[in-house]
Amino acid sequence: MKSWPLVLTSLFILTSCNEMAGKLTVSEDLTLGTRGGDEQIAVGEYNAELKFKSKKKLILSFKEGEETKKYTFRIPKGTEIPTRNGSIALSASDVKQPYDLAGTVATAVTRSEQRSGNETCTYRERYTRCTVDQNGRRQCYTDYRDVRGWRFVRYHVRTDTRTLSINLTTPGQRFQSAQFAGGDVEKFRIYEYTGICR
Repeated sequence: MKSWPLVLTSLFILTSCNEMAGKLTVSEDLTLGTRGGDEQIAVGEYNAELKFKSKKKLILSFKEGEETKKYTFRIPKGTEIPTRNGSIALSASDVKQPYDLAGTVATAVTRSEQRSGNETCTYRERYTRCTVDQNGRRQCYTDYRDVRGWRFVRYHVRTDTRTLSINLTTPGQRFQSAQFAGGDVEKFRIYEYTGICR
């Protein structure tokens, strides 16, 4: 039986509902709006997370002491946010906050050497199941069950390293008030050959 090459990938969409960890560096005191009113963020460096949610908003969160702070930046309808490579440019009026957002997304892709070996797998096995009814008659029928087995594979590992940098600047000024810098790494096993599971 011939085994066709099988490619396994997963799309990493920045705008679906993904979080990216990084650092928020505040160069001058920030004022960001929340549902409860404006809040001040002091100069400093914070461990932060940035989440793009449902193509509608960007949520910046970090801990200040024991309290978790969350700030929302709106994404205008129809705005395309790059998922792998590209630039981000949103005005203060777009995001409904006092700062313009400008940044870049960049993804570097590397590929490992070819690897091979055995891995576990599952296959369907047909067997005969028999039961005895209430009249004592034996009845048999064909059924299927999952069986764990092994298969030989050849593959390589693709590594996607993505970085994101976003600056917050006061409209009309070039000096950045704060910057979020983060990144993530995803690994994909790309199958070049898969043997029969048995």
